[in-house]
Amino acid sequence: MTSMSNAGPNDGVLPDSNVRAVTTSLRILFLGESWWGSCARACSAALRRGGHLVHHIDESMFVPRWQSIGGRLFRRALMPMIVRDYNAFVLKMDKQFMPDVVLVFKGTYLAGQTIRNMIGQGHFVANYFPDTSFKAHGKILEEAIPCYSLVATTKTYHLHELAKVLPSEKFCFIPHGFDQDVHQKQTVTESEQKTYGCDVSFIGTYTQKKHETLEALLGKIPRLNLKIWGNGWNQKREGKLASKIMGRAVEGQEYSKAICSSKINLGILSGPVPHGPDSLEDEISTRTYEIPACGGFFLHERTSEVLSLYEEGKEIACFSNFEELPQKIEYYLTHEEERKTMAEAGRERAVTSGYSYDHRMRDLTNIIQKLRGKSQ
Repeated sequence: MTSMSNAGPNDGVLPDSNVRAVTTSLRILFLGESWWGSCARACSAALRRGGHLVHHIDESMFVPRWQSIGGRLFRRALMPMIVRDYNAFVLKMDKQFMPDVVLVFKGTYLAGQTIRNMIGQGHFVANYFPDTSFKAHGKILEEAIPCYSLVATTKTYHLHELAKVLPSEKFCFIPHGFDQDVHQKQTVTESEQKTYGCDVSFIGTYTQKKHETLEALLGKIPRLNLKIWGNGWNQKREGKLASKIMGRAVEGQEYSKAICSSKINLGILSGPVPHGPDSLEDEISTRTYEIPACGGFFLHERTSEVLSLYEEGKEIACFSNFEELPQKIEYYLTHEEERKTMAEAGRERAVTSGYSYDHRMRDLTNIIQKLRGKSQ
């Protein structure tokens, strides 16, 4: 496997986890959320462990998290002012901190003109994009993507789209990872086991495909002890799934405890990409790395990408359709020792094969260093 410093639209290889790290420390202005358990916080912390000087701006501090209907309507009315204030603050900190690199995690609210201004100051501005579509978060992000010095995507299918708006040296593939501070084997108390313990869990945001998959599963195994954690499920609390929906997300160590308390952790992918051709779907997700890193037994949708990361039948189990899923669940629920052996092997693979955000950020900063060297 090779580094993706010159990844083009037909390159599908992963960055080499054993690439020798560039020793030069960077001054990095990092833009992204900072709540415990977030992928953005994990990347920021990994950069600091990598020896870089990081100033972190949490964009969520500018956007109120109001939940009431009135609050959401008021926030919508205020958004133009909020976005202007956020971009002005970023430019102010860019001038004061004088970073070598501005690293943006997703960048929903960062305007193209702000990016151009920072590049005009001689600063390299990169985007590490974790989501399914550049078009699903509004016009600000969609219009800003061509302005970046580099876009690193976690989706291989984005490479063709990026090739339409960026030269090949300005985009690359850097996969998701796990947070070594959060995604670890957890001690679970008797009380916590009552809260999180189950035969099968699914942890993730609602999509129609996930709903249909879990509903079909209960049709085959009606009495299955299933727990569903995540955002968006409350609106679908009806029918077979109603009693299985826990009504909230689990984050940080609670997420890890829920994984460690489940006999089987499901990896169901999101389905067709919003605002994209129906043929485009995720093949991996953050759970692909997080669940094995926690030592959880993992039953993942069978895709070519996940099979390039783990050995099926030894490190993870896989399924391809509604018919195979209940068969696999019934088998592994009655083979406890096999589950435990596979879960430990999956954990060993995740933590020794460069799947952490520490490795991802090292690969990304290596690429950035090389591109900066070419432009200087």
